Amino acid sequence: MWALPDDRRTWVAYVGLVVLLTGLTFGSLGGLLLDTHEDEIFRDHLQADGFGYFFKPAAEKEFNAPGRPVTEITRYLGYLVWGNDPGAFHLYCAAVHALASLLLALAARRLGAPLGLSLLGGLLLLLNVSHFRGVHYISGLDYPLAQVWSLAAVICYARYAAARQGGWLGACGACLVLGTASHQAAVMVLPFLLYWSWARGEGFVPALRPLIPVGLVLLLEVYLLLQITDREGATTWVSLRQLAGGSLTTTLPAMGRVLLWLMGRLFSTAHWLPLTVYQQQGWEIYFGGLVLVGLGFLVYRRTEVLAAWAVWIPLALAPFIMVAEEIHIHLVHGPSRHLYMASAGSSLLLAWGLQQIGQVLVRRFAMGGYVLHGIVLVGLGVSSYVCLKKTEALSHYSIGRFYLRQSDFATGVAELERAIAKGRDIIPLEDAYYRLCVVKLGLGDDIARDLQAARRVCPESRRLDLIHYALGSLSSESAVDKVREIYMAIEQEEQLDARALAAAVYYNIGLGASRTGDAGRAIVAYRRALAFDRDRPDIFFNLGAVLFESGAVNAALAAYANALAIDEDHLAARVNLGWALYASGRIEEAIEHYLVALKNQSHGVALFNLGLAYLAQGDKDAAEKTYARAVVEYGGEYGAEIGAVADLRALAAQGVHANAARAILTTHWFE
Repeated sequence: MWALPDDRRTWVAYVGLVVLLTGLTFGSLGGLLLDTHEDEIFRDHLQADGFGYFFKPAAEKEFNAPGRPVTEITRYLGYLVWGNDPGAFHLYCAAVHALASLLLALAARRLGAPLGLSLLGGLLLLLNVSHFRGVHYISGLDYPLAQVWSLAAVICYARYAAARQGGWLGACGACLVLGTASHQAAVMVLPFLLYWSWARGEGFVPALRPLIPVGLVLLLEVYLLLQITDREGATTWVSLRQLAGGSLTTTLPAMGRVLLWLMGRLFSTAHWLPLTVYQQQGWEIYFGGLVLVGLGFLVYRRTEVLAAWAVWIPLALAPFIMVAEEIHIHLVHGPSRHLYMASAGSSLLLAWGLQQIGQVLVRRFAMGGYVLHGIVLVGLGVSSYVCLKKTEALSHYSIGRFYLRQSDFATGVAELERAIAKGRDIIPLEDAYYRLCVVKLGLGDDIARDLQAARRVCPESRRLDLIHYALGSLSSESAVDKVREIYMAIEQEEQLDARALAAAVYYNIGLGASRTGDAGRAIVAYRRALAFDRDRPDIFFNLGAVLFESGAVNAALAAYANALAIDEDHLAARVNLGWALYASGRIEEAIEHYLVALKNQSHGVALFNLGLAYLAQGDKDAAEKTYARAVVEYGGEYGAEIGAVADLRALAAQGVHANAARAILTTHWFE
């Protein structure tokens, strides 16, 4: 194949190519927003009072505690430069990924791989599709950063093996300490180095001897890192508890299946996407078995550098097979980020395979073979680029779901729409459309076009049919029967909560109608929601609000009472019930509910309303004291905004303790 000089010019040109490809392929990541748990990372940045903060145990940290202080400090350094800018952090992750690709080329070369193979392997790692989540996810910076330190350790150890200078061994150990504090999976570099030394012809004991002190330090480090890791939410501790609680007869086969699945994914989604990454296909375990056999063959043949990188793959995957199979399967992006470190090995093996193809083409077609090989490489690059761009749709989908959970509906809707537009064939399209339509219903938007498009591309979706017929059921009895039919079908499938789905659809129809001022439609929708689920206090609360606004005060009182019967701490229902009682002339009962609402916390509306109720009752002293407290705690301007001033004026206009009302107005609002 092409002979490249192993000199500074080649490496400078290679660095330039990596930078160019990184910008072209990952530059658009600057448009991504926050994803799951990343708001906690940003709040950590605001909370931190220095680097020592990231070494505190989880009990002393309010938000994020993954036990990876080097990663946390690396992100914090970014925060100190550009603040909590999601786009800048996504580009930061891409830059670290590019560095990992460069270091893979250097590490492979140091371990004896030919220059062309090393350079191509680095490029394939850069453009690898299987591990895209490790690049797209701010929380996933752990993986490329640990890869950087791991490969740096390999380079240092190779220098040590060549010159036997203790400084290089110390540098290797330091890199592994930093890598392990980036992600604990980096400890698996140690057995890799042991194998590589042994495979070079050293005896087992001589190969092991220099690694023993490094291993002891790493063992202590892992123990200390576990002590500062969140024991409840961190995947590490969750997985350890699951392993401890399971039997060997179930745990070991599950770990084996995960290993085979991950091995298969390294190659089945390397630079192409023939499957949906969030689902496990039945054939994947068998394909992973073939991959394992192939790796075993390379190790058995002791095929120079290939054997070492074949060993790298199962070692790099070993920490992640302890993650429960169910966790892997239910991840929105599949096991993508857990493939990141292992993909260094698969990228070099794929590079070797591509070189073998090139040699066959050159032998067969002479100079034309070089052209054909170039076309193969460019085609692979184009496939990688296209697939990596499409995977951004999965990130937008996940981000959209996160913002919806945070009740930022505008952002969530926008992200789901971007996901559908970018990669409808790789995202859970039915779920994306369902969430989009339901949320838009709650916002009062017209979903006719979205729902029509959704049902056209997902014609068998019962969830989308449920939305369609629920809308129709507000004016058609035949549609009511259809809703019941769909409900029963979903219930029989036992994959989704039919009760929750039906209630959510009607509830959001009600919200949208409330927002657009269609009280009659809202009341019907809320009551239909309650026909499916009477355990949701928010439905009763919203029904009570629209009934009260419609003048059905007694019905509103009953709805608020039902909400409180389900959740006595529902503060909004308590305050609204107090106002409805006040409007009904039941002043003493209103005061009782306001006092309950204010028992363990302060609440501006409840406090101003309590003052009004005291005044209406004739307790002028209590009224004046309550208003004084409310103004001190919330300000007179807030009181005017919520209508407290208008309420006082109305009371005075009715002649009810008018002088006292005017005195309060004059004292606090200068009237």
